[in-house]
Amino acid sequence: MPDTLFGAARLEAVTPLFSGPNWDYAALRQVYDAVERIAVEELGLDVYPVQIEGITSEQMLDAYSSVGLPLMYHHWSFGKRFAYHDTLYRKGLQGLAYEIVINSNPCICYIMEENSMTMQTLVIAHAAFGHNHFFKNNYLFRQWTDANGILDYLSFARDYVAKCEERHGVEAVERVLDAAHALKDHGVNRYAHRTKPNLAEERRRAEEWRAHSEATYNDLWRTVPGAGKEKEDPDAAEARLQEIKRELGLPEENLLYLIEKRAPRLDDWQRELVRIRAILLSAEAADDDERRLRALRPLRDHAAVA
Repeated sequence: MPDTLFGAARLEAVTPLFSGPNWDYAALRQVYDAVERIAVEELGLDVYPVQIEGITSEQMLDAYSSVGLPLMYHHWSFGKRFAYHDTLYRKGLQGLAYEIVINSNPCICYIMEENSMTMQTLVIAHAAFGHNHFFKNNYLFRQWTDANGILDYLSFARDYVAKCEERHGVEAVERVLDAAHALKDHGVNRYAHRTKPNLAEERRRAEEWRAHSEATYNDLWRTVPGAGKEKEDPDAAEARLQEIKRELGLPEENLLYLIEKRAPRLDDWQRELVRIRAILLSAEAADDDERRLRALRPLRDHAAVA
């Protein structure tokens, strides 16, 4: 019996997981099981369940347009981004990522169908387990993101925008989203702590906004210094300035948050659209950094590695 077990172990050690560059789902499953055994049993990684999806280059470009998020509301800027990356890719000026991994539970890992089997093995180890473990255990990701709720929130955001388009018109919704997208680089909290988005809480808060009256309108927004008025005492002017800052929550570097909370003339649905754009920025930032670096690699490098 010991000789039999030793022979089986040796056979397993010398038998390759695959041969050749082509891959199929049976070989992918075998590689996944081998990588999972090393990652979990030997390295002790703590990961979310993994959902692997093979996609084409066109589907990868489509994922680029929505920053890799599996669900997204409709907006013309996504089509613009698709056309931009598609043009660079077709002309050989930009390569595509070998994978995109989503910080969700289950962890969604998109892998390119054009990858070789060797590259698929690397992608599974790197993204499906390496990124996955980082998403689940990194302090900042645990503080700022919610892997359990992001898919539900994406669904809520998409449906909410669609309902707003039906109720208020596409142009009115697009105008708000255009402004929010233009300010997206000024919508990330770099220092303050924030709460995780919760689908039930978002729905409850949306109902409260509908019941919100115009009594919260603040005349300070239209108060400007008038010509011919007497000079104000410096101390009184400073005290007035500090009071305005206090009421407006200043200083505040997150412009989307400031607009959502303090803008006096926005309707409740407009505030919700601004909030959706602000919340989704965190999910986009978590996915976008590495993809942006990979996109800078020329296409010939991608072909050489694969």
